[in-house]
Amino acid sequence: MSLTTCVLRLLPSLLHLKEQKKEDAPPVYMKVIQLQEKALGPEHPVFGRCLKSSADDLAAALKYDEADALYLRATDVLEKAFGPDHPEVARVLNNRGNVAAAQGKHEEAAPLCKRAIEILENAFGPDDLELASTLMNQGDVLREQGKHEEADSLHQRATAIQEKSVGSDDPTLAETLHDQANALQAQGKYEEAGGLYLRATEILEKALGSDHPEVAQSLSNWGVMLDTQGKYEEAGALYLRAIAIEEKALGPDHPTLAKTLNNRAYALQEQGKYGEADPLYKRAIDINEKALGPEHPEVVRSLNSRVTGLEAQGNYEEADTLRVRVIEIEEKELGSDNPKLSRTLNDRARSLQARGNYEEADALYRRAVDIYDNAPGPDNPEVTTALNNWGLMLQAQGKYEEADSLYLRAIDTSEKLLGPDDLEVAKAINTRGNLAAAQDKHEEADALYLRAFEIREKALGPDDPSLAESLNNRVFALLAQGNHAEANPLLERALAIRRNALGEEHEDTVASSKALKALNASHGQAI
Repeated sequence: MSLTTCVLRLLPSLLHLKEQKKEDAPPVYMKVIQLQEKALGPEHPVFGRCLKSSADDLAAALKYDEADALYLRATDVLEKAFGPDHPEVARVLNNRGNVAAAQGKHEEAAPLCKRAIEILENAFGPDDLELASTLMNQGDVLREQGKHEEADSLHQRATAIQEKSVGSDDPTLAETLHDQANALQAQGKYEEAGGLYLRATEILEKALGSDHPEVAQSLSNWGVMLDTQGKYEEAGALYLRAIAIEEKALGPDHPTLAKTLNNRAYALQEQGKYGEADPLYKRAIDINEKALGPEHPEVVRSLNSRVTGLEAQGNYEEADTLRVRVIEIEEKELGSDNPKLSRTLNDRARSLQARGNYEEADALYRRAVDIYDNAPGPDNPEVTTALNNWGLMLQAQGKYEEADSLYLRAIDTSEKLLGPDDLEVAKAINTRGNLAAAQDKHEEADALYLRAFEIREKALGPDDPSLAESLNNRVFALLAQGNHAEANPLLERALAIRRNALGEEHEDTVASSKALKALNASHGQAI
């Protein structure tokens, strides 16, 4: 059978495939694959390409297990047809690595991307554009493994290859610079990231014009980073410019504009400008409801953001109405037993708890934990947040034994999932220490505070500002036992940490200084 005849026979199925929704993809794809295999033979290279193409579509539809199975088959067919070092094999390996990374399987993804790099480098040389893309992917995987220096090196090499190939002013380079900036931002390297955002924006302005939507997107991304730094006014100025561009280029009802409006509202909200933020959230919600539908995830995102501002202004009833709406949307879209719904239930429970509505909050916490417990697969680390919040509510009601059992479970779960030296473990231990202190069990509290401190010091280093709070907790427990001698040097260290990290005039530094003076004065010491 000729290839032309094969394609003609498959054409009706392929046309039918185009009309399917992505959620219907697997059975339709499998039917087409069976037709392709019958027409071409199981070892034909064109069939291998068909397998890869179907796997790519499945990956785009987030059907990762089905995609991975097809990538494996495609690798086998193409290796037999062309040999193990052919670029087409590298492309399959790279995409399979992306699928593994998307599922958090970074240990599986890393060797796949590495082998793809080796094949492409041998086939095309060290300066090939396709190689640059694979280097970026490998860098992303390494970063997720905490190997930031190796990741930075690969990203920089990819950028250099791309710049050499397409020139320093090509708009495709801006996308690579954005990726690199995002990675640096995640490491807290804000100055370096800001320089890359600036350069990317300048490239896009020069190539596409100052009023192009991609320029607006670059400005918005840059603004998000400034938000992270607490530079809300600078971020707001970038958002305003992005909004003006998007309104002109895309129109007043475009979802991209809604996202930027949401970002601008967040920057205002973080400055306490709730009255200015709320109309922007409402406009973003209206745009997304009209463009995407009333139950779209972007609508949910804006509803959640607006809730925070309403509660800060004391508009609890309106905020709770929005929280209930979010729960209803998520139950409909995700199902009543989806762990993501637990997060929303936990948020509403916390809000009800803050207003003293303990009975309704208790039911929501219980439901959230039950969903986590009954979800398939390994335990979800987020269950510890629900357990801690539930415990705090019980503690506020004086139900100390019930609270303590939840705190103990939160500690055990965190240690099991994250390891004994994770910061979430320290957080859970510290919370249990607060419960012991509330019951005047100060010796027990001090032992818990000490353990939490040691985990934090190991993870963050000896000069991190958060250590001062841990030291202060220990000081309280020691003073309650009358152990002033041991408390004094801890308070001195807390003050030194805050002076170095926050400056002499910061309110936390001033508070530590006053506490130390009061302690020394009570024992007739001079400082």
